[in-house]
Amino acid sequence: MRRVPAARSAALYSFLVLYLLLVLLGTRTTFFGDTAVYAADIAGALQGHHSRVSLLDFGHLVWRPLGALLTAPPYPESTAALRLDVTLTLIRINLLATVVCAAAMWWLLRLVGGISLPAALCAWCAFVASQGFLVLSRAGTAWIPGIACLILACCCSLLASRRDSWPAALAAAVLTASSIVFWVPYVLAALTVVSASLLAAERDAPGKRLLASAVRILPLAGGLTAAAFAAAVLARHIASSAQFWDWVRFAAHGEGRDRQFVRMIFGLPRSFFIMGDDGVLWKQFLFHDPYAGVSLWDILGASAARIALFYAVMAMAAWEMARKARWLLLWVTVAVVPTIALAVAFEAGSVERYLALYPAAFLALAWLMSRPAPALMRAGAVLFCSVVILGNLWANLTPRVDARYAAALVRIEAIPARSSTDAVNAVFVLNLRDELLALSDPTNPKLVSIPQTRYVMPPIASEIAIWRSLFARQALDVWNHGGEVWISRRLWAHRPVREWCWVEADD
Repeated sequence: MRRVPAARSAALYSFLVLYLLLVLLGTRTTFFGDTAVYAADIAGALQGHHSRVSLLDFGHLVWRPLGALLTAPPYPESTAALRLDVTLTLIRINLLATVVCAAAMWWLLRLVGGISLPAALCAWCAFVASQGFLVLSRAGTAWIPGIACLILACCCSLLASRRDSWPAALAAAVLTASSIVFWVPYVLAALTVVSASLLAAERDAPGKRLLASAVRILPLAGGLTAAAFAAAVLARHIASSAQFWDWVRFAAHGEGRDRQFVRMIFGLPRSFFIMGDDGVLWKQFLFHDPYAGVSLWDILGASAARIALFYAVMAMAAWEMARKARWLLLWVTVAVVPTIALAVAFEAGSVERYLALYPAAFLALAWLMSRPAPALMRAGAVLFCSVVILGNLWANLTPRVDARYAAALVRIEAIPARSSTDAVNAVFVLNLRDELLALSDPTNPKLVSIPQTRYVMPPIASEIAIWRSLFARQALDVWNHGGEVWISRRLWAHRPVREWCWVEADD
């Protein structure tokens, strides 16, 4: 890492801080993932409805307990008020992790040799504006804290290899274990951390350095992770393999999709670019939806250029690394292949599935922009970053998101708002893609008092066949708590309209 003069360094870091603040304050997200689920679980434990031990979820081992620990007493008597407090606590934790994640990515870009300052700056700005980072940074989920630990672990692993430092290696091991207990799929990224020693390209004997890194990091990281999960097993009184696998399966939420490879082809670039409902349009075309009537001409205008740009630039980066930096290509491969394989095996359409390959992707882009490569390659990398920055920030500008909120609010303006008690009215919409679900923003005071919005058709394949009983159970729960049940007129339609984002046979 080359040193920058003090005055220039101060200006540089001022720009980084200002850019990050402008992105976080000037944009708004409409995606909060499972935040409401986590908040409900934590609130129930804090009120004594169930044991705090039940918060030890296999998929996100420490996330719920951390939210319970950092939610400050005294707790409100109202369940709704307590859930809001817990939600805001989770979001604050995630925002802090977002800042750490951005700083860690900048550190990694500057640690790797051969990357120029302008290229690092361009790649970092694109990283902050990427779909996964931008959208998930304001949610109350564990994905960003996990990737922050993972990137920091890569930095420490690289330093350990470069300086032959045991303390840095131990720090990498602790951070790797931390990322896994935030989200268990990051266990595959342990190989990314270990192989970060390959990024110390200025030193010889990469095989020897890789072996030393594995010996220093993997045993401690594996031991800490195993100890954490063993403690959870003991705390939950899991006494048999059947109980253990039930615990594991519960963390998967029953998710499963068909045509996973097709979903990966579009889900991977969508993790970087915000494409709105274009992904739905592609699925309506590829799944031959008889109601949508999507033609080839329709999908050519649906993010086709951005998808082509993504794969073209990544292919050019891989080609150039194969020619000039096989050590970097090997590290990128180790980072990318397990993540994509897991996504295809589990759920390839979700943005968060690809977070673990972000460090490798943006490092490869920065390296490509720093090389005396063909002008077309460097221009492609710059164009990629520019489209990510300008397109994603424009799509999520606060005034634009607020305008979408206002249009959605018109649909439910006649429905009574939430009362001060726990009697909450519920609005049932067609599916998870209904725009009313975007109104569940706990950080927006204007939206806190609106009725709860729930979907009738579940997104989980195993629950689709029993949607009627699931809906009945939810409706009865609302009535039993003194609330009212409202149903969108769209559920009574004879056939769906394309703009409703329904995809027939999307199981």
